[in-house]
Amino acid sequence: MKLTIELDDRDAERILRKALVEKVSPKKIEYDFESIYAKYPRKMGKKQGISKLKKIINSDKRYNNFVKAVQHYAEYCKDQDPQYIKHFSTFVNCYEDWINAPKDDSTEEQLKRMGR
Repeated sequence: MKLTIELDDRDAERILRKALVEKVSPKKIEYDFESIYAKYPRKMGKKQGISKLKKIINSDKRYNNFVKAVQHYAEYCKDQDPQYIKHFSTFVNCYEDWINAPKDDSTEEQLKRMGR
């Protein structure tokens, strides 16, 4: 049994374009999350954190922002007790808060602003 279907040029072109779009997918870029994790100050939550990163980091800009955030957070945590440093998987959820370096507000500056 042989089935023959006649298509006009527009239908054939539409079907061909659809087939091409389905077969050609954008190139997936691999980012080096292991090297970022190596710089993170607390070595807990690696598997879950990297799994989350693979879902949310989909551009060079986001990757670079994440690298900056890790650098800023690591600097911030330098003298902290490790129990108060976020697990990597937790940090991934809020990394955008750390893209810009936190301001160093001393107690004196805070008191001046409060008028004391």
